[in-house]
Amino acid sequence: MTDIETIHNPCEDDLVHYTSRGRPVRIANAFDHWSAMTNWDAAYLKGPVTAPPHDVPYFTASKAGDVLRQNDKFIDFPELIENVWQAPMSAAPEQQNIVYMRQVSLKDFPHLVKDVETPAFYKRPLVDTNLWIGQAGSVSALHFDFLDNLLCQVQGHKKITLYAPDQTKDLHPAFAHAEPSEFIVPPLNFSLIDFNAERFPDLATRATAVAEINIAPGDMLYIPPYWWHRVETTTGPSVSVNFWYAAQYGKPYTSVENAQEIAFLGSLNKLTSVPSTHKRHAWQSFLRAMRTTGL
Repeated sequence: MTDIETIHNPCEDDLVHYTSRGRPVRIANAFDHWSAMTNWDAAYLKGPVTAPPHDVPYFTASKAGDVLRQNDKFIDFPELIENVWQAPMSAAPEQQNIVYMRQVSLKDFPHLVKDVETPAFYKRPLVDTNLWIGQAGSVSALHFDFLDNLLCQVQGHKKITLYAPDQTKDLHPAFAHAEPSEFIVPPLNFSLIDFNAERFPDLATRATAVAEINIAPGDMLYIPPYWWHRVETTTGPSVSVNFWYAAQYGKPYTSVENAQEIAFLGSLNKLTSVPSTHKRHAWQSFLRAMRTTGL
């Protein structure tokens, strides 16, 4: 396992060196000037006391670790902030009711939009800007995205474990392993691996993480499309912003044989063996997953 490169104060050409090759890179001191870096304490994040109620989706994990299947609940945003800020800075293995708000568009928080600036050194079309807030122990399970991703850590610390796209077949994509009775599964771009369990003990021998990166406030991480990544909040409260951009596909990705294609073919193969009593439900889940991942 090796650490990835770190660059400082990049210009557009600096980042293209990595994006054109499909290689991750850490970018230091890229957003120290954001107002979010100084303004975003609990009181500020909650917004004006006169603001109308604002329900946001979140989920709770029963313990620290990967949550591969969960249903989002809804909570008033100021209440979520209180819950996260009252939680311990570090999560114990037996920690209960870990709260995590994932991937909510920053546009839903008008009082916060002005505190964040789109990186000037990246010129590709911006798809969305998202806000992530969670307490220590919250985890985004192993998955890949179809877009260029710039992850910015505003508060707290996170550990990101990266696997290269050519390891997809060894990372147990969701549909490639779903049993007929388990067709309510994560989207195709998620792995079924729980890093705190022994469900797939062959992971250590078949797939090797390219890097484990610890990011702190002020760090930005470029994650290319199809790169598998698991994101764990190591100290909280954690506040992150990420930018999703239209990806540039070319030579770096032709050798990958498309991670989504592997998952897609695995899904079709699995569907051929589904008993007739489960067939309708299985196909509905399969088509829903394809819509989710853009296949």
